[in-house]
Amino acid sequence: MAALYGCAGRKENTQETSQVKTESRAYDDVHEMFESPEEIPAAHSLLGLRLGRKYFVDIWDQEPYGKIKEYGKNILLIHGDRDSIVPVAYSDRLAETVDNVEYHVIKGGGQTTAIWETILNWQCLISRHFWIETKRKKEKRWQNENKTIR
Repeated sequence: MAALYGCAGRKENTQETSQVKTESRAYDDVHEMFESPEEIPAAHSLLGLRLGRKYFVDIWDQEPYGKIKEYGKNILLIHGDRDSIVPVAYSDRLAETVDNVEYHVIKGGGQTTAIWETILNWQCLISRHFWIETKRKKEKRWQNENKTIR
């Protein structure tokens, strides 16, 4: 989701796919740990890492779902149902929040190891997604070029 979040600020130069990352979980965790940015200490642990106050303060206002919704392009969202770092519920929420999402849950897929076992499925999904998007763009371009003037 981090890559999608970053793409939202650079819509014209990005593709429509990304891998969900930990930022959405980190945003929620920070808001559960602290009631306001003023309560954030000089250093604190998150997901097993010791991080400085600046990290937590910077992430405080970076609500990922709204920002990704602004992206506006079609999104291919893939998440493993055995991901031990980012629960699939985060992708479920994104799929419900954002329009133009093609969402696939990889059964048995985790954050890393199990996902590699399903990489061929990913390649098929990604290829299909880009084929459909390319076809839609060509059809739209053809329609725009062949409009009759009345």
